[in-house]
Amino acid sequence: MADGRELVLEGVHLYGLARFAEAVVVFKRAAAVTPVAPVGAFVYMYRLMRSHILELPVELREAAEPWLVRMAEREAELRQRAEAQPPDALDQFLLALCLQEGIAMRRDTAQAAEFYQRAVDQGWAPACCNLGLMRLKESAADSADRAVALFRRGAELGHASAACSLGWCYLASMGVPFDEDQGFFWIKKAADQQYPPALSNLGACCTHGWGVPRSRERAEQAMLQAAQLGDTRGMCMLAQVRLQSGAAAATAEALAWLHRAADLGEGDALHKLSLYFAERHSRGGGSSNNSSNSDADLASAAKYLRRAAGLGHTASMEKLGTALATGTSMPSDRRQAVYWLRRSQSRSLFSSAQWWTQ
Repeated sequence: MADGRELVLEGVHLYGLARFAEAVVVFKRAAAVTPVAPVGAFVYMYRLMRSHILELPVELREAAEPWLVRMAEREAELRQRAEAQPPDALDQFLLALCLQEGIAMRRDTAQAAEFYQRAVDQGWAPACCNLGLMRLKESAADSADRAVALFRRGAELGHASAACSLGWCYLASMGVPFDEDQGFFWIKKAADQQYPPALSNLGACCTHGWGVPRSRERAEQAMLQAAQLGDTRGMCMLAQVRLQSGAAAATAEALAWLHRAADLGEGDALHKLSLYFAERHSRGGGSSNNSSNSDADLASAAKYLRRAAGLGHTASMEKLGTALATGTSMPSDRRQAVYWLRRSQSRSLFSSAQWWTQ
């Protein structure tokens, strides 16, 4: 029988591939192996429960509830394990994760970076990726260069998220010169591991011809794989393609994908739903021109726009602010308009790159 640490390692690997349901099952097994459950199982179950990234089955949710309470008592254990000799990269990584996200302790990004670096020095691939993401969001002149070096190290160790991030750095000219061949190479490496965000990016490569001949069929296949694996960006990309066809069946499929992504908290899906219903309102309310259908579409457009803005979607915040300022499609409200317009302008450059956080 695998010991608790081996199970936690397996769970971390599955989590890194965005296979959350499988990860939950493994973490639950890890918690049952010993009288004192491996702390990594608590940390990751807590993340899943807190972020609502996954709607857990009732039996697993009930099993996880006590973990949320017990996490508050874990700081001393986490720190003791991370400082132990000989050093254990997994324990250092778990402490860094808790410090970064404020799990069971006060958030401290400087200390998180320190413990991530300790794990990186031991060749721990997930730490390479997480620290790389932290570096990308820093303002120092060499932040992007340092992030790329970390992504490259993680990618060479076989970490899918690091490879996906490295590939996108090449395509976005972040820390490295633009190189579509290298971008496609690393994204394909991650997609071959069935990493959902990489499959979405593979779809983008095939759509635009980045490092690979353009192929709508291959692009849609990759997007569909990503969507079926639960990637909300893939759902939105596939929905956009389906909407462009104009066929009734394709439109229905597109709306189903957008609603699914919206239910998972994807701001871009809510934004696209708002745009869809606003456009349908301008045409007179779908298949019928009666005013009740048209009014319902306008109300739906406003509802989805507000939800997207509330999630921090930059374009939605700007659009909502403009609508409130001009009284277009909703009653004017100058105070709220100023609030949303200011928020939209203060968003980070990385606000639209939601796949970085996978």
